[in-house]
Amino acid sequence: MTIAICDDDPAVCDYLTGCIREYDALHGIGPDMKILCFPRGGDFLKNPHADILFTDIYMEDLSGIDMLQSIPPRFRPRYVIVISTSREFAIDAFRLKATHYLIKPLDRKDVFEALDRCMEHQRLSPQLQLHAASGLISIPMASIIYLESFHKRTLIHTERETISTYDPLQALNEKLDDRFLQPHRSFIVSMPHIRAFYYDHLILDNDLEIMLSRKKRNELKKQYQDYLCRITRERG
Repeated sequence: MTIAICDDDPAVCDYLTGCIREYDALHGIGPDMKILCFPRGGDFLKNPHADILFTDIYMEDLSGIDMLQSIPPRFRPRYVIVISTSREFAIDAFRLKATHYLIKPLDRKDVFEALDRCMEHQRLSPQLQLHAASGLISIPMASIIYLESFHKRTLIHTERETISTYDPLQALNEKLDDRFLQPHRSFIVSMPHIRAFYYDHLILDNDLEIMLSRKKRNELKKQYQDYLCRITRERG
């Protein structure tokens, strides 16, 4: 779990870091938690990898709102907490799907409430449990792009990182929900990340091309069509 703080005031970064560490000690945020501080939004955009992002509205180089709009969708943090001296930008923040909005001066109770909301969202989000080098971990299924079998390991490619496990691909497939499709025995893909679906192959939104099993082409096509119909109904 990576938490990024974007604020040009070192005192704010120090205060948030202390609150986050205290919250982690009391409630447990996640395995291998690390906190990264960025004095400028542009610094974060150079490597926008974070599960939770705290960002100030007013920074020297660009505003927090501009920074959020500049993050490529596939790198967008799962949870965004916007910080400001007023409520002026609350509508813009929530339009960009911010998880929470904090008003300066910051208060420990409010920071804890923001983290509570992030943890509740994570708890309600379907998770894939697997064995990694650090032990048993959980990955939000929504963050997975595809899984592949590779040299007796399974690689889980997410929006932010690639995780390696000795858990067999088929064992993991049994834990996944119906957003996932197995085009052939070495790959499982998340259908929201399919950009194009052809007769004998599909293309993911990261440009990866994966061949379809010859014996299962009709079945796979129907599975993908059913998924598209379901999504259309859910969106009204």
